[in-house]
Amino acid sequence: MSIIPYGFDAGRYDDAAPRCQRILAVSRLVRRKGVQILLRAVAELELAHEIHIVGDGPDLPALRRLAESQRNRVVFHGWLDNRSPALTELYESSEIFVLPSERENFPVSLMEAMAAGLAIVTTRGTGCAEVVGDTALLVEPGDPAQMRAALLALIRDPERARRLGRAARRRVESEFSWRSVAERYLGLYRRHGRCADADPRRAA
Repeated sequence: MSIIPYGFDAGRYDDAAPRCQRILAVSRLVRRKGVQILLRAVAELELAHEIHIVGDGPDLPALRRLAESQRNRVVFHGWLDNRSPALTELYESSEIFVLPSERENFPVSLMEAMAAGLAIVTTRGTGCAEVVGDTALLVEPGDPAQMRAALLALIRDPERARRLGRAARRRVESEFSWRSVAERYLGLYRRHGRCADADPRRAA
């Protein structure tokens, strides 16, 4: 069986834009997405980084209550269209992206964060790990202590965070660009005796 991913246009995002001290999460606000794990992970810390959460859902009231007990500034933006200038600006100017889901298929928000060059913390044993490869820090789902350790590792080593962000951008460009996806489809057709003379450059 061959699995071919979605195509993604990394050029939508400027990965060289100036960054500020911000941790970003973009997600539907339901329990399995794990945003509560992020808030619990930083609850005992006093960070220079702000926590920005984009999304809406039934867990929003509970997450707001959890945020009220924090020493850290937590900003809820509500739902933003993924083509909106406001969301693009958040991606391009944040330093760290967190997706602590219990399970995923192929999350678009993760691709957006990678294209924008963010350092990423996400979960192993989920679809997230398959997307990021070795360009992110992976933690067990539902484990605030591991999440806290990963966040502190990136905050305390900004060069490592930048290096991971650059690697994430390169992975999107090499593995998930429309050109790469087109070449995989054509390779699949050739293996099955079709499109023998197809040129992948014409499909990009």
